[in-house]
Amino acid sequence: MIRHTLLVLVSLMLFASISSAQKEYQCSHAGGKQTPLAYPDLPLRPYDVTSYDIKLDLRPAFSEKLPHLNGLVTITVKLTEVAQQVSFDAWGMVITGLTINDEVQSPLPQPDANEQLTIKLPIKFQALGTELKIAISYLRTSNDNNGAHFYSKGTIGEINYYNNLDTIRNAEDIFYTMSEARDAHRWMPCNDNPNDKAQCSVYVTVPNNGIYVTSNGILTDSTSYGSYKIFSYRSDKPIVPYLIAITASKFATWDEMIPRVWNPSDSIRLHYYAWQKDYDDTSSAFANYNAHRAFKNTKYMMANLERHYGPYPFIQYGQVPAHPFYYGGMEHQSMTTINRSWFHNNDGGIAHEMAHQWFGDKVTCATFKDLWLNEGFATFNEAIYNESWGGDGWYRSTMLGKANAYFRGGVHNVPIYDPGESPDLLFNGATVYNKAACVIHMLRRMVDNDTLFFNALRDYLDHFVYSTATTIQFRDYMGMRLNRNLDEFIDQWIFSALHPVYDIKWGQNLVTKNIAIRVNQTQDELQAREHFTMPIRFFAYRSGGAVDTLRFTNDARTQLFQTTLAGNVDSLIFDSDRVIISEHQVNYDAALTAKSEATPASFSVSIDATTSEIICRMSEDAPTLEIYNVLGERVLTHQLQLGEQFIRLNSSALSNGAYLVKCGKYSGKIMLVR
Repeated sequence: MIRHTLLVLVSLMLFASISSAQKEYQCSHAGGKQTPLAYPDLPLRPYDVTSYDIKLDLRPAFSEKLPHLNGLVTITVKLTEVAQQVSFDAWGMVITGLTINDEVQSPLPQPDANEQLTIKLPIKFQALGTELKIAISYLRTSNDNNGAHFYSKGTIGEINYYNNLDTIRNAEDIFYTMSEARDAHRWMPCNDNPNDKAQCSVYVTVPNNGIYVTSNGILTDSTSYGSYKIFSYRSDKPIVPYLIAITASKFATWDEMIPRVWNPSDSIRLHYYAWQKDYDDTSSAFANYNAHRAFKNTKYMMANLERHYGPYPFIQYGQVPAHPFYYGGMEHQSMTTINRSWFHNNDGGIAHEMAHQWFGDKVTCATFKDLWLNEGFATFNEAIYNESWGGDGWYRSTMLGKANAYFRGGVHNVPIYDPGESPDLLFNGATVYNKAACVIHMLRRMVDNDTLFFNALRDYLDHFVYSTATTIQFRDYMGMRLNRNLDEFIDQWIFSALHPVYDIKWGQNLVTKNIAIRVNQTQDELQAREHFTMPIRFFAYRSGGAVDTLRFTNDARTQLFQTTLAGNVDSLIFDSDRVIISEHQVNYDAALTAKSEATPASFSVSIDATTSEIICRMSEDAPTLEIYNVLGERVLTHQLQLGEQFIRLNSSALSNGAYLVKCGKYSGKIMLVR
């Protein structure tokens, strides 16, 4: 989701009375239990939701011009423990009927001050493993545009970006739902947490006057009954409540069929919606709302995402505008809601929301603490889309823009993981979106093998398919697939706040050509880490135009690196394409020119008793590190970088026993015992 604020003018009316009219993969539900929720004040539930059957009558909304509705939600659950009662989230509604397994219940419970609807279970329905079909009929009585929204034709939604004297008004009445993070329970009773996916069917009744209803998945029926019409949808894959969406207005609709990258004999249906006014406007002026122009690159974005992350995970993909809309866009599963203002021009936003179909919908963050797994990857994929048509230059430019947006954003002292529950922190663009995207960019550059990197991401998405994942699960799975320990990387960039601040000084002996570089990390230790461990790069520009790339591993707060070059250096640039999110300054220091030789040679090798990793330190250049078994057979070769180094090697492929580690002219023995 992309958030921003719009100027909204809404006229409120007095409420008038309304007459009633299996998960496919359970990675995060070990033993039938739900994963811990985003925040400790949200209760764990003694059940697993297997399906939602949602029936909404929106005729009250369109007649009263308010977000009122009649609802009947049937929630099928399986008890994961003995339970005397079950609770659902609910707000702004009056419960008018309740049955459990078709048996009428009374008295009728109502939502309490904590927005909980607690339903007492008869003794015969309390046993572990019992399947319950709980049907709740209700009236949504709240006038608030919160979760459910209604805006009348003519409502002012925003100021025109290109002419700030021009206000934009709704072309038609519109009803829509918008539920992230936990607003689905403001229009239907549900388990409004991201860790419980279920099958879902939706049936929506609207006036039969040209209003069209969109929702997730497949339109299975649309039948007129005189003055009203019912639209029926079925999600083709499990879904979490905040991704369920319903939009109703008078829309023009059109389709586009494109071949699937991984199976060209099959195709994906792209389904588009727009108000007739925006559909008809084909002007090239960006001040105009041109729906065709806005969606023209959708097919290219879809193909690009399929190439990187595997087949599109749902049966079709739709895009529907909403207005006024307090967000840029929202990745409702298979049916993205976008801000109507994107009809000006916003390829980045459209690419962002489409990427969520993999990162957020195919695999959903298990808790909202893990929201960066949704938003960081969607933001990163804005750069991946730009790379698809503009090459590495546009990719790097986009990522540099994300890094600069992080520094400008002002929210630096909260971590990417669990930044806080308030919307301003949970959805803060600086950290959860832009910094998280830069962390993924750093990981890509560290792996330095796009085939390995994107194959690992595809496997991650397939491993947790149609389920949920936590940050720890992402870390461990990706570490396994990339054959590297990601604990420290994730700990310092995701679980910790802020970033390194480098004060770098350098000098070169013009006789020996030895260059000495001192790296000091100066970030406040009381707020940030004492030091960040990262591979770092310098670009040494020599006389005549030659450039040497110097790579070191910085694993201490203060560190001196030295190596010998082929000529004299005119200038030294640090991390020119900003692989590392950092503040830094690089200055020449005449005192370092006196260092004509590297520091005294040293070499050490050991075994980490906890992880069984092989740890090597060396203070001078060597081309490779080699490991030999007791038979003299070389069992591992690792290419080295220039200068002083600290290396951790995964030993999982080696059996227990003695080994000889050789590094240039140095060697050492280790004993591997697990």
